[in-house]
Amino acid sequence: MCKRIFYVIAALAMVISGCASNKSGDATPKQKKLPAVAVAEQSVKPTNESNTRVKANETVIVDWMGRTANAPSNPNWIVEVACNNYDNAAERLGRPTGTNIYRGLIIAGPDLRGAQMRADAEFARTIAKELHESINVFLASSASQSMNDATHEAIQERLQTRSEVEISGAKRVAEFWQNVVETDSVSGKQTRQTVLYRLFEFDRQDWAAITGGYVQKILNQLPQRQRPNEREVTSMLQNMLNDARHPIEMSQKERVAQLEAQQKMLDAQINLMPAQQRDAARIELAKINSETAITMGKQRADASVARTDAIAASNAERAAYASGSPILRTAASVVPADAAIIDAAQLAARILF
Repeated sequence: MCKRIFYVIAALAMVISGCASNKSGDATPKQKKLPAVAVAEQSVKPTNESNTRVKANETVIVDWMGRTANAPSNPNWIVEVACNNYDNAAERLGRPTGTNIYRGLIIAGPDLRGAQMRADAEFARTIAKELHESINVFLASSASQSMNDATHEAIQERLQTRSEVEISGAKRVAEFWQNVVETDSVSGKQTRQTVLYRLFEFDRQDWAAITGGYVQKILNQLPQRQRPNEREVTSMLQNMLNDARHPIEMSQKERVAQLEAQQKMLDAQINLMPAQQRDAARIELAKINSETAITMGKQRADASVARTDAIAASNAERAAYASGSPILRTAASVVPADAAIIDAAQLAARILF
């Protein structure tokens, strides 16, 4: 059965690509128009100063890519990347949207070379994390009800060990860096870091192949009796490809709330042995389910709260993935190895928002 997965994925990707083209009425990729004021706006911060001060002067951008050419210190596309709004970032860069898939990465290092090395190492993890989350969202949905509990649990267990994915076809379409000095508000200690932003583009067929390779490796690790049938695999792949096409767009307020939830999950696990981390994560996630104010649109928030109110730790993960909340979904998948990505995203948020 597993040998047929790639044929199923290829067929699904062709259908989805066809739908994307037909929806716009022609064969060219959809190009949404930004408001004129948004197109004209070059930066959310002053562009004629070498130091951009943010958050009561505790964080200062001291240099950035293109500063000597009077380029903006915070170009709009990196603000979109910081909110996980990758299609918006592509549009601001003049790239076509509606066909290919865009993904971003933010990482920090002691200098530019160090940040670039970390980015090269972390990108496969970030894509694997997205696929991991997408599978868990499917497993928590009504579409997966035909799978038995043993298959559900077996897939979730294998997901914990698949922290990377084989990347093919990724095209880097933009990169930007900032040198930042942070002053600790208590000790006064200063830390200098380079924050690196990247935007990547994937052809839809390449993304389908990446997805299929990840799923196949998960299924190959399962005992034969616990493997889902072909119909269930097809349904899961269809959902994953749809997730990739329609990521949840976030406001700056939602993104900050998401990062705060991720930090809570990280803090709950960081000093524990691996055997204790999952239990600690479930307990913390249950608290977040019931205590964190969900900063989403009212309709989405009402639905999420109704489903996640007073969730016990034993089913906190499933409730989070089923909630529809990007805050809860990403919190549910946080592990200590995510610290570098979360730290960099929080630093970027302090600079940009």
